[in-house]
Amino acid sequence: MAQSSRMGQSSLMPPPPPPSSSSSSSSGLLSPATSISSNATGSGRTKVALKPGHSLMDWIRLGKSSGTDLTGVGGPGHFGQVTEAELAKHQRENDVWIAIRGRVYNITRYLDFHPGGVPEIMRGAGRDGTNLFTEIHKWVNVESMLATCYVGPLVIDTERKRKSPGGHTQQLTVPSLVVSSIPSSNVPKKVQQVAANSADAAESDVGQKSWKRLRTFFRSFGAMRRKSFPGTERDDKKRCKDTVPATLDSGMGQRLSPPSSSSSQRRSTFPTITTSSPPDENRPTKPSYTWDQTDDDVTLKIATDYGSLSIDDVLLEVRTNVVTCAAAGEEEEKQSTVITCVLFLGKMVYELSGELCDGVSNTKISIDDKKAAHIVLTKTKSGKEWTALHNGAAAAAAAPLDEHFGKRRSRLPKYRTCTVRDIEVATHDVKLFHVELPPLCHMVVPTGHHVYLRCNIEGVEVTRPYTPVAEMDGDCGYINGRSFLLLVKIYSQGTMTQYLNTLQKGSQLDVSDPDGTFSESVLDGALSLCLVGAGTGFTPMAKLIRRFFEGNNDPLRSVKLICANKTTGDRLWRDRLERMEASVRGRLQVKDILSAAASDEWSGLRGRVSKDLLEEFFPPPTADGIFICFCGNMPFNAMMRRHMKQLGYSESQYHLFN
Repeated sequence: MAQSSRMGQSSLMPPPPPPSSSSSSSSGLLSPATSISSNATGSGRTKVALKPGHSLMDWIRLGKSSGTDLTGVGGPGHFGQVTEAELAKHQRENDVWIAIRGRVYNITRYLDFHPGGVPEIMRGAGRDGTNLFTEIHKWVNVESMLATCYVGPLVIDTERKRKSPGGHTQQLTVPSLVVSSIPSSNVPKKVQQVAANSADAAESDVGQKSWKRLRTFFRSFGAMRRKSFPGTERDDKKRCKDTVPATLDSGMGQRLSPPSSSSSQRRSTFPTITTSSPPDENRPTKPSYTWDQTDDDVTLKIATDYGSLSIDDVLLEVRTNVVTCAAAGEEEEKQSTVITCVLFLGKMVYELSGELCDGVSNTKISIDDKKAAHIVLTKTKSGKEWTALHNGAAAAAAAPLDEHFGKRRSRLPKYRTCTVRDIEVATHDVKLFHVELPPLCHMVVPTGHHVYLRCNIEGVEVTRPYTPVAEMDGDCGYINGRSFLLLVKIYSQGTMTQYLNTLQKGSQLDVSDPDGTFSESVLDGALSLCLVGAGTGFTPMAKLIRRFFEGNNDPLRSVKLICANKTTGDRLWRDRLERMEASVRGRLQVKDILSAAASDEWSGLRGRVSKDLLEEFFPPPTADGIFICFCGNMPFNAMMRRHMKQLGYSESQYHLFN
């Protein structure tokens, strides 16, 4: 690429120090990030540099080979049942236990291996940290990671549970309160917000405090209403006579009992205010499905009120299972066809699954008016009529498949075994993996999202997030949902990357569902897309560029890309970028900046990405339609955040891929 737009050396800073190899291969439990790679998407994650000898492989060897008792109680499970009172005794850095998913672990020795730092993991010390763990990295197999630290099962103290006079655990339920006679403008916004979010708060560790705040807000609201609307108290009592218990009045003036602290009793029904506000598209209602058939096909129709449904939001798997059954004293193999269809609907997820009535040879997906998904299943036996969609329901043609609808953040990732179709050497330490999904599996990883790769290393399950890339031109298969590409830097001390480095054509690899927080809608309203990728931080940028230009020839829309690397040999996909520059006729501008290139091989920009370089190359914060994305290692991302703040860009104008 020509270097005609060369910057002066005064705008550059000294080269950054090389990243710690130990931190690049670490894994965490309660930190906001556990990835060794800068390919995972997200924002606001923080990590700390680990001491030498504290990588993930060092942790695995400590537990597997050293013979050290990491439990402190004589071995995994030797302590027996652990009460909450006993758990609370161990919350100091020299003696720290934590409970996750009903199992108590002694993590004293793990503290220095935690990439999020000791203070971060100590947030769960001496208590049940399941909610915190799930919120940050639900994809980590903690049972495998901390197997050698297992103390015993957590037992909830029964004396702490609230009980009714009969001795049974009390379930607190407050019917919904519909305030239909008051205009929504007269309902305090804070009350509306607390009422809408109270169910989430009740499930968190601060549910008790949230309940008290909710009660206080409703008391204030009731007092305000009685003062502003005289005579409404009597009407409210009459209106709510059949729906509100005697312990509640219209103003919520009487005391409400807080929900039980028992985890099994936290799902209480909170008062809800119904107003005229439009529904939140990110929280659609539960979809519904129907099906019909022809001689050759079965069509499954899933309807939703989510108005932005695309084919990227649909994950479809149809697999054949072989089951051995015993019949008349002899073993017999039977095949069953199982379908799993997942719709990612903003903050919610809908899953439909079950065994089908008969076999399927092909699948096809289409989207109707951004609100419905049509799944066409080609019958293995053409002309055979299906008496039901779900197997074993011949007597009831309407027998349903299993349905699950809930929050996306609460759903644990599911894996499928994929095949490495091809491996290409991209640079001296980066490989391009072409990964093919299983037959009859459709999965498109949305722009800016990632997948988790899973492997077993010395008996410990290791997972890492990687962002698929897209060919700058042509179809690599990711569009039709049958395959995807991964650019992976091979670290000499990397636990996962060293495993990936051993793979060959035909090797198998466990891949999860897509995950991430990036919303493609920001690209539709952008006129200037500005990107900064450090090393393999370029990976999300490839797909962003293709998505930005695809189907849009507006001459006013442009992309500016800065690629930061060490040497000329580290630059990724130069040929592809040059072809893309030519195809979009000047709407893509690329700058390379190198920190350690030899003087005789590079005459372009040197050093690191500076504030002056960004200020000169990117439009100002006041420009219309500007959006910035950057991705790199931890020091690079921290530096970019400082630059964004110093240059006056708001947080809504940029996204960090961590």
